[in-house]
Amino acid sequence: DVDSIYILSILVAMPLFSGGILSSANYLYTVADKVKWQAIILLITGVMNVVIVFILLKTTNLGMYAIVGVSATIGLIRNIFFNGPLGSHCTNHGYTALWPDMFKSYGCLIGCIVLCSMINQLVELDSWVKLIVVGGSSSLSMTFLISFVLLSREQRRFLSATIVKMVSRKS
Repeated sequence: DVDSIYILSILVAMPLFSGGILSSANYLYTVADKVKWQAIILLITGVMNVVIVFILLKTTNLGMYAIVGVSATIGLIRNIFFNGPLGSHCTNHGYTALWPDMFKSYGCLIGCIVLCSMINQLVELDSWVKLIVVGGSSSLSMTFLISFVLLSREQRRFLSATIVKMVSRKS
């Protein structure tokens, strides 16, 4: 079922967009000797995840959406209200220093979902060739959009120069 896979893919990606920004913060916890709170929050949210999923499975017809959706929602909440602030605190930048980048990432995720959904409605993907061409061009377009929104001008220049150098080396 393509529609189910699409929805599940979006749900799985939700916490990754904030978690990707915070992945280096996981090492900060170790360096700053703050692993106790991270472990406690991870344990608490893990137990909450299991309990909420069991309740939803018994009381609703959500099925696999309950499993993935609860995990995604809890991961998103944990990243916004705990991992981000603790990572910022470990670097002495205040609790909300990582929030602007996290929310830009969420904006990009929403924008990509909307744009790709519109493309999906406009183009009938009835062959593998169309899927590859439309999927590839959509992915490339979304990469440029995300790069423009999330990267600074200097970072985009560095990325462009690196890509040109890699391509010219291959030629």
